[in-house]
Amino acid sequence: MSFSIDPGSRIRKSPYFEALVAHGLTHMTTYNHMYMPASFGDPDAEYEALVERVSLWDVACERQVEVVGPDAFELVQYVSARDMAGCAVGRVRYAPVCDHDGTLLNDPMILKLAEDRFWFSIADSDLLLWVRAVGAERGLDCRVFEPDASPLGVQGPRAEDVVAVLLGEWVRDIPFFGFAEVEHDGIPFVLCRSGWSGQGGFELFLTDGSRGLDLWNAVWAAGEPFGIHPGGPTLNERIESGLFAYRADCGGEATPLEVGLGRFVSLDRTDDFVGKSALLAERERGPARRLVTVLLISESVCASSRVDSMISSIRVLMVCTCLPMPVSEAPAFSTSVTPAETSSVERFSRLVISFAAAAERCASSRTSCATTAKPLPASPARAASTPALRVRRLVWKAISSMTPMIWLIWRDEVWIASMAAMVCSITRLE
Repeated sequence: MSFSIDPGSRIRKSPYFEALVAHGLTHMTTYNHMYMPASFGDPDAEYEALVERVSLWDVACERQVEVVGPDAFELVQYVSARDMAGCAVGRVRYAPVCDHDGTLLNDPMILKLAEDRFWFSIADSDLLLWVRAVGAERGLDCRVFEPDASPLGVQGPRAEDVVAVLLGEWVRDIPFFGFAEVEHDGIPFVLCRSGWSGQGGFELFLTDGSRGLDLWNAVWAAGEPFGIHPGGPTLNERIESGLFAYRADCGGEATPLEVGLGRFVSLDRTDDFVGKSALLAERERGPARRLVTVLLISESVCASSRVDSMISSIRVLMVCTCLPMPVSEAPAFSTSVTPAETSSVERFSRLVISFAAAAERCASSRTSCATTAKPLPASPARAASTPALRVRRLVWKAISSMTPMIWLIWRDEVWIASMAAMVCSITRLE
């Protein structure tokens, strides 16, 4: 089945749209009422460029909500579930935004451009309308609007090298979630060390929409010696990296505590914020549901209905993607789990199930997984990028952070899925 979406005024093009077409864009989706590139026809090449070299992304659909004026901080602080007090100018904080029931409305980055000026760099929802309405209801003296700001992402192990060629060696000193306002050949943008991947990189928030093609071409020229490739946020890489995707992972009907964002919610701050009382009550009784990570080893597990039928305690499968890898390449976390004569499939399956059971005990008792799980391997080296090591990183990150997990073993490929598991228990591993 094939179909098309006709361009129209309800879905906007980004300042980089012409460049996308020139580079062979084949698939798009929509995000914040804009076209968002999904693929240039070769997902494997796009994934490889992201994890091994550098990828150039049009993420202009990551819109900004600007709050500026004498009461700007008061409004930002009230709508943000994370305490913004103490955030310095030129720095960023990841800050969930909730409604009065504690339901997650968006999970933006908040950039502090001045003491009285902020950007919410938003996920896929109309946060502009919410922030504007809250400010008006409270009678606050500030302006809330969408500025001319369109991010261009440079992501991957060589991203810093590319930006250094473009702007100079000084960019290497920008800290994570730090930014600077710069101009290059008359093109104004905010350079921020951020991005929706686990590979590292920068986002260039273009502040003159008429210069989109110029900025794209400048970054592309700087990146050619490093094998730059057009791409976009990659489903399997973001799941490997443990990145939360608002709406994709929770459907807009979950709380920060249910989806594992509790560490970004400042429930112990003394001032009030939208949703605080509801989230305090939820913390006291414990979340009724949890977002969990699932690892499947299978020949052909892809259809949501097949996966969902395997785990009776899961009500909703949100996202499923694959990382092809023969079981023979599966990382050996311990040599003492099963006898040496056991097949690689059984050895790996029994091991990850024992890890999952240990992780569940940790989640229940709120103790350290390191005291109950099998001995963990050291965190894999950051530069490694083989499939086996990427899976090893996923397991290590999930267990060491006490992420609830379900692991299912099928046959001979590794499938990584992110599920909105509306569950009471994740111990059903039969």
